[in-house]
Amino acid sequence: MKINKQKLRKWLYIYLVSMLVLIFSSRTIYNFTIPRVHAVNPTSGRLTKELEVRGMVTLAETFDIFAASSGQLDEIFIKKGDIIDENTLIATYLVGDETISQAAELDFAIARIENHMDSLTLSRTVILTKLRALNDTTPSGLHNYQWAVADAKTELEKRRRELMDAQKIHTIADTECDCARKPNINLSEAEKNVRNAQTALERAEINLETVIKAHEDQINETKNMLNIDLQRIDLDIERAKIDLDATQLSFTPQDLNKGTGVTFNSSGIVLSVEKKRGQFVTKGEKIATIGVDNNMFITEIICTEVDGRFIEIGDTAGIHKSGFSSTIQAKVYDMELVGESLKIRLMYETKELSDGDYVTIRFQKLTDIYNTIVPNEAIFHDGINSFVWTVHSRQGALGIEYISMKHRVIIADMDDFYTAISRGLEFVAPIVVNHDKDLTVNGRVTRLE
Repeated sequence: MKINKQKLRKWLYIYLVSMLVLIFSSRTIYNFTIPRVHAVNPTSGRLTKELEVRGMVTLAETFDIFAASSGQLDEIFIKKGDIIDENTLIATYLVGDETISQAAELDFAIARIENHMDSLTLSRTVILTKLRALNDTTPSGLHNYQWAVADAKTELEKRRRELMDAQKIHTIADTECDCARKPNINLSEAEKNVRNAQTALERAEINLETVIKAHEDQINETKNMLNIDLQRIDLDIERAKIDLDATQLSFTPQDLNKGTGVTFNSSGIVLSVEKKRGQFVTKGEKIATIGVDNNMFITEIICTEVDGRFIEIGDTAGIHKSGFSSTIQAKVYDMELVGESLKIRLMYETKELSDGDYVTIRFQKLTDIYNTIVPNEAIFHDGINSFVWTVHSRQGALGIEYISMKHRVIIADMDDFYTAISRGLEFVAPIVVNHDKDLTVNGRVTRLE
């Protein structure tokens, strides 16, 4: 009896150890089959908005040199790029009594043609604005149809879970010997609910596609009409240009016997020369453009409206030139939205740059404080909505278990690394940033620290 008890204790010990090994090894194997996720806790703080573009340096103060009266240019004394001193003679031209009378008639004819061209150009700009605006339009009530599709998907998922639960309960009930204990679960009703939910989803998707298709057809029809108007205006502009050239060539100056000159009363650099020797100019017509070299410069840059929407008038930016270690601070003094592009003009003072240099402009600005900020990798999209996955812990039979939950969120803002969430997360929980397998709602996961 003493030997038998020792053997019994030995075999019982082996049995218990074997069971523990099997339990924990099966748990380890199971953990390798479920998704492995890496999660981080959301934070609060500010986003960093950045923009880097290239631009050309131009002098801040420029002056246009105009003809004081009508006449024929006798001589041009400057060319583009010249550095001029104060009271430098720009040009001389010849005028006479007969010439002035003819020039007045010519001015009136040219002004009439130019006004007509300005009107055509304005109409053309309006049409181009309408064409660009068409690309930004959305069907009326589109979000209602999108929400209907999203709600239908949610309803279908719900009905499918109910059907799976009903099938499981019936399977368990069918294995019992006492059929009277079979639960009162209407499996056919659950199947019918799934079919109805599937039909509702298909109907919602068809409605959404119909609205989008009708909107696209309407846009295409409007575009065709606007393009026809644009072609007509372009043709009228070309005709007006021909009339303008013919009018200018029709003038033949007479009695050119009085000479006069044009000077500039400051030092600077010649940026452009519009006329040549021997050409006729009318009173008020531009001859040249002079830039004042007083170390004040401007740079105009163009970016998309989305990239530059965080910039405001009065903001500062860093100006960098290749080969220079110093940073020049520039201030935004003007902004203009042209279609989907944003023109930004900056002014700054420096002795290190010259007109025509190319520089790099860097904007960096912090946003307001957001309560919920997550890495960009944590944001997922299903084509309509944005959502995040969270990880939650619960007590299981063999210790702590982790499950995944899906949350539809509203994005407030984002930068190159982080996204701010305004709605959708009502509590603080670890946010999934990557996973090796597809996640499911209430599905088991393994969280990697």
